[in-house]
Amino acid sequence: MATAKEQALSEEPYQITMDKLLSPEQVEALLNTCKRLAKLDLASGRKVWVVRYLMVHLACGSGLRACEIAWLRVADFHRQEGGALLSVRRPKGRSHRVVQVGPKLADHISEHLQVKRMTWGEACGPQELILPGRGAKPYTTAALCCSFRKAVEAAKLPGSYSLRNARHSYSTFLLAKTDDLRYVQRQLGHANQSMTVLYRDVAPKINYGLAGDLIW
Repeated sequence: MATAKEQALSEEPYQITMDKLLSPEQVEALLNTCKRLAKLDLASGRKVWVVRYLMVHLACGSGLRACEIAWLRVADFHRQEGGALLSVRRPKGRSHRVVQVGPKLADHISEHLQVKRMTWGEACGPQELILPGRGAKPYTTAALCCSFRKAVEAAKLPGSYSLRNARHSYSTFLLAKTDDLRYVQRQLGHANQSMTVLYRDVAPKINYGLAGDLIW
């Protein structure tokens, strides 16, 4: 049976605090580390960091949940001027929402698909997963979270940072850049704005310029 203190803590409203966020500088370091190791792997004929780099970039540059990254298919990527749209699916492939991403992430996805086709000889039909796991099946949430932690470790960032922290960071960066709660709510797929509002208190504390550059 829960103690009075434990019950009181469980009833406290969820809060977004700075310790739940990667700073823009940390996200930049994480992406740069992944990019460097991906280049080494690509030159050596390995795939691990090439795949991990795109997964980390999707987490940090679009705020997608692990299960949403796992279910992205080629047909869900819609290139447009100045960026791209991602049709985001939930488990079992159900369509959920459309997310706008900036030109850097759009270029990265395009380049990754080209590597899959031209270098690895992998199928890239409309229904193929962008990041297929073993047997061309979607990665599990646990596998993606584990992969993200390995990227954090390689970048020598605090080991407490997770893929969920990347989503929190993206949300804060986007709100700092746009100051548009409704837009951020749509991007993140929040059921109501009460969750989105939680990022408002921490948004002014980050590096606006670098945050905006990272996600757009």
